[in-house]
Amino acid sequence: MRMEEKKLLDQLRNRVFRANDSSLTIILDNGSKIQFNDTLLHTDNDGQVGYFVTDYLPALSAIVIEREGWEWGDWLSVNMRNGKCDTLISRPTIGPGRNYLLCDYRDIEAGFMANGFQIWKISGDSLTKAFYSAPGKWGPDSAKWVDDSTISFERVEMAKDAFTSAHDTLSFRSGTWKYGHPIELDSATPENGAGE
Repeated sequence: MRMEEKKLLDQLRNRVFRANDSSLTIILDNGSKIQFNDTLLHTDNDGQVGYFVTDYLPALSAIVIEREGWEWGDWLSVNMRNGKCDTLISRPTIGPGRNYLLCDYRDIEAGFMANGFQIWKISGDSLTKAFYSAPGKWGPDSAKWVDDSTISFERVEMAKDAFTSAHDTLSFRSGTWKYGHPIELDSATPENGAGE
């Protein structure tokens, strides 16, 4: 068991626990259970998957679970009130105004994982995807909230087996999320129309 998971399971022991090393159980507010079962761990097999608790987001009443497979992974936000699961491309970071959730991941070499940004609008205890961008030629690194409508990051590209980077921003302006640096039109795909 990972140390960060052990701390969270100790903190949430009546609601989130492991009955054994390969089974993770979440008790929802209504008493029903959601169970995640690891399969074929420690093998070189496409069917393997493991589930690990990485975060507790009390403002959303959500548990974040890393879902780790053979050469792939993603994260799940599990709403403890209603059991709704949203698939995230990385561990989330809540914006300073608690209006948005940022997920970013860079995988421009292997291409096994999602590469880009997800921004989720927080409405009460639920999430709605507000923006998704999956650039092919570059990936984000060191993304952080500047304020609740601006994200600062490094735009990393690989050229001739070497990485280069340049500073960039992603901001909510005129009703949509926009890059500060010009970007190809096909690499930014807003969800639900104009970004919200």
